Amino acid sequence: MGLLEYLIWEYKFTVDELMRRPQGGATAELLKAQAMLEEVEKRFKTAQAALDRASVTEAEAKKTADASAIKAAEATKTAQAAANAAAEQQAALGALKAQEDAYAAKTEELKAKAEAGGVSGMKAKNELAQHLSGDPLPLNKAKLTAAAAAKKTDKANLEAQAAREAAERAKKDALNAAEAAAQDRIRAEVAVKEGEKALADAEAYLAEQKSLGTGETLGTFWWLDRELKYRKEFMPKTGSAKLLF
Repeated sequence: MGLLEYLIWEYKFTVDELMRRPQGGATAELLKAQAMLEEVEKRFKTAQAALDRASVTEAEAKKTADASAIKAAEATKTAQAAANAAAEQQAALGALKAQEDAYAAKTEELKAKAEAGGVSGMKAKNELAQHLSGDPLPLNKAKLTAAAAAKKTDKANLEAQAAREAAERAKKDALNAAEAAAQDRIRAEVAVKEGEKALADAEAYLAEQKSLGTGETLGTFWWLDRELKYRKEFMPKTGSAKLLF
């Protein structure tokens, strides 16, 4: 067992804690370097949290966009149904008018013949009586069909209006979700840039201190430099990489 392994076991330190211990005294330079490393770690964690949040809000935005698309499709479907119902109503009204016009025309024709008198007039008078007292089923059926078509159209229009309003709400939700996702992505990218700057500052400071040759802390500076390089390998990138702490 090596000495360092024994010390770690005996004093219950981690390797990281042991190597962070000041060597030959905690100089201002060493304390600053350690603080800079801690700042890098803090920035990276903040960046990763921001990236994770951006991923969540982007997933939520996709869900709301999908829901909006479904609502839009439903609105289109109900609008088509309303148009079909309106067409059926128009056809029913046309059939009713045709029945009414035919009935009225037949009535006027027979009245005119009846008023002419004579044998043909008597015959027309009898036909008029039969016509007026005849089976009104075709006309009544046309009236019922037109009334049913009107109700169907009213119902379809209400459903289409409700679907349009739902689609509009879903569209607004999707836009809001997309905006929130975009803002979270911007914040994540800013956080990553701040982490990159903290890393660059720490690397520059350590390089400067090592070049000065402060012997009593060279071991710790070496360790801190190693830690920074390790952090750099796992530095979060906008949109993908994960941190390992």
